Amino acid sequence: MNVPVINDSIDRDDAIVAKALSHVGIVVEGVYDLVNSANPYPEAYAILAELLPKVQDDRIKEGIARALTIRDARKDALHALVSEFKRISPKTESQMYVKWSIGNAIAEMVIDGDYQEIAELLEEESHGWPRSALISGLLRMKNHKDSSRELLVRLLDDRNLTPVALAALVRLKATGIDHKLQSLLNDPDKTVQKNARKLMTNRHG
Repeated sequence: MNVPVINDSIDRDDAIVAKALSHVGIVVEGVYDLVNSANPYPEAYAILAELLPKVQDDRIKEGIARALTIRDARKDALHALVSEFKRISPKTESQMYVKWSIGNAIAEMVIDGDYQEIAELLEEESHGWPRSALISGLLRMKNHKDSSRELLVRLLDDRNLTPVALAALVRLKATGIDHKLQSLLNDPDKTVQKNARKLMTNRHG
């Protein structure tokens, strides 16, 4: 006889989310109903932001981050997302992906005025590879293109960030960084090799 496995942590935290959302008229069984919804749910943003540091289960915390990966959630959720990104010190792979998902939500909603804070998070090595999710946010900061380019060039030296930073530099059509690209032409990562060659070709072609 197969006995169903019940995960008390995920069930408890998902129930907490569902109950909190019911108070603003949003009826769901759990947070992933929002993640998979095509309908807007602005009433949920502030509640999800408040619950983000309180839930313990990694899957539910990641679900909240994914549900907040919406540009319009900035006013209600950005501060909470940044605080939680700074707080989490991942000890497991699951926690790493939670932190990455929070970084991805932050990147979706940042504006030019957030540049300094995002740059500081990216340069803090203790945040590990999950901070690679923040790089896409730099590309949306039109008033900081030069600063973003310089930052991305520095981040090429961090193996946690090299592939993503280089891909961002390709999108920026960066030039004048041949001294950094030379060492990447023989990188073990074939995509890194390809992007390094692409930038070299742009420079010399």
